[in-house]
Amino acid sequence: DAGYFLSESNLLKFYQNTFIGNRDFSGTLTAPSNDNYRDLTSRSLLEWSNFNDKKVARLKFAYLYERYRYYANKDTHNFDFGEANNFIINYDYKYRLGKLTLNGIVDFNTVEAKGSSINTSNRNVLAGIFLMSHQVTDKIKYDISLRKELNSDYKTPVVFAANGKYTILDWYAINLNTSKNFRVPTFNDLYWVGAGAAGNEDVVPETSYQVELGQNFGFKSYKFNVTGYSIWSDDLIQWRPDTKGIWTPVNVNKAMQYGLELQADLDKQYGNHHLLWKNSYAYTRSMDQETDYDLIYVPKHKFNSNLAYEYKKWGGTYQFLYSGPVYITTDNSEELSGYTVSNIGLFRNLQVKRLDFHLAFNINNLFNANYQSVAYRPMPNRSFQIQVTTKF
Repeated sequence: DAGYFLSESNLLKFYQNTFIGNRDFSGTLTAPSNDNYRDLTSRSLLEWSNFNDKKVARLKFAYLYERYRYYANKDTHNFDFGEANNFIINYDYKYRLGKLTLNGIVDFNTVEAKGSSINTSNRNVLAGIFLMSHQVTDKIKYDISLRKELNSDYKTPVVFAANGKYTILDWYAINLNTSKNFRVPTFNDLYWVGAGAAGNEDVVPETSYQVELGQNFGFKSYKFNVTGYSIWSDDLIQWRPDTKGIWTPVNVNKAMQYGLELQADLDKQYGNHHLLWKNSYAYTRSMDQETDYDLIYVPKHKFNSNLAYEYKKWGGTYQFLYSGPVYITTDNSEELSGYTVSNIGLFRNLQVKRLDFHLAFNINNLFNANYQSVAYRPMPNRSFQIQVTTKF
């Protein structure tokens, strides 16, 4: 990444990220695997920003390139392939007028893809987005957004989102969010081939409505949030295994999700000592309304705890995850057991001349748990990881 100030109010930035992968896929308990997946991903972004006290304007040009080869048998020269070129132009203008902030965005996205399963396919999307944020008083704030797309493949409706927050006390606030969402099938949903999965050209866009009510409690070092939500979906896109074990996307005609999320955080600083403890719990029900069965691979209970302690330049972390049982068949006749996993780590921050380094040693799956998140596909046993990150 690089940035350069053209003037006091003009900034030019450039971002580049490249990933090259070559990996084997694991088999299942009933079917060994000898496949291989090789991919290349490149992302480039050029951004110009112009700003002053009241407005910010950004113009972005992005290019994304993706290519993969999938070998069902890595000992042969036969493979399936896919390639995609994606160009994006985005203009974002934000203007602040007192307690009111207006934001307009125009985004153009064109993608060209080709591969073993498709001839060359193109998709062009032009989106217009309007956002408004209004701090009515010190205690009341609301936000509104509207989005309309012109999609070369699908007819898309206007979607919206609205949220409001009321700070009743210094340490207590409530917020209400609602939205209409529309998701078109991705090229992977339509055309993917390989690694025990296949796209489905018959899948159609999904539409959903969501409402969420939250309560937030905040003190000097403690935070506690409680959020309840409901989502109603038409033609929900969900990947499922077929009778041969091949994962493919299908539409669930009518689906409903509802749940409760709890979050409790502790952030304490004593001199050179810093303690951070984040905890979250989620209760989720996700149901096919036509059959009254739960959707597959959605745990009803999930708990996550992350503890970090830092003293000067040294620190340590501990992570704990519990994921409850999930149904693995659409008639809920078969279930996959829940599991717990722990990870632990030690890190050190140091500076060498003008370079900042972050050194970390992690032990994943500390207690060597034997578990599966997808049926018949065991997850890795205990593993060790060394990380070196530098910033300049």
